Amino acid sequence: MKNKISNKNNIKKNYIIELFRLVGFFMVVGTHVKSISSSKTDVLLACMFADGVAIFWFITGAFLFDKKSYKQKLNKLFQRIIKPLVFYTIIYYLFYDYAMGTCTLKNSVMHPFNVIFNDLRHTFLTFNSSTHLWYLYVYILVIICYPVLKKISELIKPSNYKKTLIILLLVLIYNDVTSNTFLSLSHGGITGVIAASFFIYLGHIVYKIKDELVNNKKNTIIAIILLLVLLVIRFVININVLNLDPNNRFFFRWHTSFGFINTICLYIIISHFCRYIKKDIFIAFINKLGSLTYRGYIIHIFIMAICDNMGLRNNLIGLTEKISYSHFIYQILYTIIIFSISLLVSYIIEKIKAILINLTNRNYNKEKI
Repeated sequence: MKNKISNKNNIKKNYIIELFRLVGFFMVVGTHVKSISSSKTDVLLACMFADGVAIFWFITGAFLFDKKSYKQKLNKLFQRIIKPLVFYTIIYYLFYDYAMGTCTLKNSVMHPFNVIFNDLRHTFLTFNSSTHLWYLYVYILVIICYPVLKKISELIKPSNYKKTLIILLLVLIYNDVTSNTFLSLSHGGITGVIAASFFIYLGHIVYKIKDELVNNKKNTIIAIILLLVLLVIRFVININVLNLDPNNRFFFRWHTSFGFINTICLYIIISHFCRYIKKDIFIAFINKLGSLTYRGYIIHIFIMAICDNMGLRNNLIGLTEKISYSHFIYQILYTIIIFSISLLVSYIIEKIKAILINLTNRNYNKEKI
């Protein structure tokens, strides 16, 4: 009976974060699905999908500074992140070009091994075909730097939570004004950890004061309005910046003041509307989907490559070309498709893994007997 009560409480406790995680994953998929151009449709989509990674770091921050020891965190990092990351990196290395349809299976598997060593110099094991994995390598660095991040978090007193958020936001605004020359934030190395830390502390603080933020209905209304206003402002800024410099795509990135504010707004909005999800079956479903996002994140580029090679993207473009706003609609639909297939394949892999583990355990027990 106690176990049932405990499980129910865990379901109630986590589903908001899991739904938030799903939204972040959807935005990341959308970022990789969309076309890279300066057309107004693509700029709008880029602004809409820009902050998925910011959500991931927010969630990391919400739970990073718990009571687990540094040793426990390193062990969890190895078991849950590094082991599957190495496995899927090898899969990408061996089969991605074949999935893309750019070479035969034999040529794809027989890559020259100097490619590995060239890429090792940049981001450990991130190959050209799996550059989206930068996030996981920065995550590894974040956990390695945990003692430092923990010490800084302990300096932030509850009475200074809101002041700290304002200071972090002002620093990002100044960095935006300087077009990132102030902090030179990036997707890798120490500057990647610095960029992530803004959102880690954001998640840490907001999750501490979540009741104060979420329980006020006015905050939800303000969050919705602010989200829409910032989308328009970000869109206008990017259009003007791209007209001056087509290669300047800084304001599409998540580590900006836009990403900071948008992440808070989205968390408030999602937390508010989650109150209307009361049936345990729906909550359990959200939790399950949320648990699939890590593997889904890793494989979604591979899934997209296969779908592109099969002509799914081109077929969707053909089906929607006569509809108003066809380019926008096709990219939203394709994002939904890749998002859904990635979660489905992740679920299938999880089931296969569970079956193999059970078979291995049975064979081991038989041998032991």
